[in-house]
Amino acid sequence: MKYISYTQEGFTPTEEVSFNFSKNYLSIVRGYQVFTFFRTMNMKPIFLDDHLDRIFSNALSMHMEVPFSKEELKQKVFQTLEHNKSSLNELNIMILFAGTTALKYSPLSTDQPIDLYIIISPVKEYSQEYLSGVSLGLFEYARNMGEVKAPFTYFGGILGEHQLVKTKKYDEILFTDQGLILEGSTFSFFAVKGTKIITPPTDGKILESVTRKNVIQSCLDGFEFEERPILVEEISSFDEAFITSANRGVVPVLKIDGSLISSSVGSVTSSIKERYWSLIS
Repeated sequence: MKYISYTQEGFTPTEEVSFNFSKNYLSIVRGYQVFTFFRTMNMKPIFLDDHLDRIFSNALSMHMEVPFSKEELKQKVFQTLEHNKSSLNELNIMILFAGTTALKYSPLSTDQPIDLYIIISPVKEYSQEYLSGVSLGLFEYARNMGEVKAPFTYFGGILGEHQLVKTKKYDEILFTDQGLILEGSTFSFFAVKGTKIITPPTDGKILESVTRKNVIQSCLDGFEFEERPILVEEISSFDEAFITSANRGVVPVLKIDGSLISSSVGSVTSSIKERYWSLIS
């Protein structure tokens, strides 16, 4: 099955999408990009408006000049999906704004123009063992401009995964900063104490995750909820914990830094998981 993506040159097979080094010097060498990443469910893009709002906001933070409107971008997303309608699989969608300043121009010039890429690929499949519960290893790292989804904010995750995941010590890494729990490399974190659900605040150190936002808005009704700093030393007091992301949905956490949180999926996590899949189905 060939997946079809969109670039400035038009619709093209995903495996043939490439960057021109000279034209995209800032994007390739300096990481001057912003992107968003989400999936389809029943071939419909999940939380599309939220993702578009965030990428436009991120582009503004990065002083990018976006030459089209949100509605025009939305139309382009659906046109790209139409080119993939024969797929038998659910799809991942990455929308990427790449800075186009060429090598000969100053990277400090203002109102940087961008190229648009809409990259289509199959949804990543996680094993049933993984979805039944994961272990998290702690890794000291706080994103710079954490609210912006850009390549430079993911470097810490690469370091952490080499140290803690590739060595098979843990399934995923959980960022910490000066004794505080933040988020994972590609997911948001929630702890459960009794029936209270707690998550770190979006204070510039974590991504303003679209999945996190919708879980909070739509799935926590009836639960006591608190958005506040979470101390690493609180781990032993967690009754449950779970992570959320676009591809994973809601996944239970069984261990953190070697400490057992729960030997099976807790009732609160199970309820949130069911509510989330009902929300997006």
